[in-house]
Amino acid sequence: MATTEMLATGRVTTGPPVTEGTTTTGLSLLLGEFDRDLFFARHWERRSLHLRHGDASRFADLVSHESFFAREIGRCQHLKASTRDGDGWNVEVPIRPEQAEKLFRAGMTICASVLDEKGPAGRLIDAYRADVVTAAPPHVNCYYSPDGRGYGLHFDTHPVWIVQVAGRKHWTVSHEPAVVNPPFNVIFPPGRERVALPWITLDRPDVEDAERFMHVVLEPGDVLYIPAGGWHAARAEGPSLALTLALGRMGTLDLLEFLVSQTVHRHLREVTSRLSPLPRAAGDGQHRRDLRVRLDGDLARVKALVQRIDADDLLEVYASLADNPEAVLASRQFVAAREQVTMMKSIYARAPQRGDG
Repeated sequence: MATTEMLATGRVTTGPPVTEGTTTTGLSLLLGEFDRDLFFARHWERRSLHLRHGDASRFADLVSHESFFAREIGRCQHLKASTRDGDGWNVEVPIRPEQAEKLFRAGMTICASVLDEKGPAGRLIDAYRADVVTAAPPHVNCYYSPDGRGYGLHFDTHPVWIVQVAGRKHWTVSHEPAVVNPPFNVIFPPGRERVALPWITLDRPDVEDAERFMHVVLEPGDVLYIPAGGWHAARAEGPSLALTLALGRMGTLDLLEFLVSQTVHRHLREVTSRLSPLPRAAGDGQHRRDLRVRLDGDLARVKALVQRIDADDLLEVYASLADNPEAVLASRQFVAAREQVTMMKSIYARAPQRGDG
């Protein structure tokens, strides 16, 4: 049973360890003996949680050094090698499976993103979806880090579960989200104490403040839950092999876009038909007027459609997507960390920085 002190620090030893022949269902695979109702009441989307299960073999059957290089890197959607550039930014480069082991030995983290659900990802995803109804499909990444490697301080738009399979990794994690439901991932720029983004200004947090942060070392069999918007950074202590279960974002606008798009294609196909190009000529006024009439009519049809949509319609779409995640998976766009870093560098360069010192 978790004590009040354990809950306050975000570290819980669940015990007893899972023994051979024990079956786990749903989130118990991740939570162990930790009470599910307590998790959803105190931690779900609110507070980070480190679970020390005391069983080094708990996840050993999911992936290993051998299976990672022999199978998983060849059937993931994106394979990357990660290191730090001269400015301290994390940089990822796409690689081929035959390059992975050599680059790992050279000191680069190998990330196999969006693992094939026929492999270890499937067990984690099934466990998650057994207890969580979501239209945002979860996916699983695998990170194999050499000693001393890891990602710098950042937060994500989605919650993550880190499952330590082998080795050790040191994590610096905020107890609570820095930003609730952030619209974008944020990588805190190296060497700055403050950053002003178009939508928020953030000061570098004091990671040594025990009231705001915890420092934990994940051992094999441990699990770490971080809500969306929670600061975190990681560093391997020796080779570290871990799986990350991440949940995609799904907002009301996404549901509305999905419903409107589906309905338009079924009942308002004229709205999707080709618009007439405009000639670049002095006498193109009539063409523009004709096009405006067409746009005005199409817009009126779409407005009438949206006007008839209510919250129950969107809830039905959410439930339908939760039961059929392949509909979302088919349209999911993956943004690599390298593109995220490039985007963030561009934003930081444009944004005025106040009090950088």
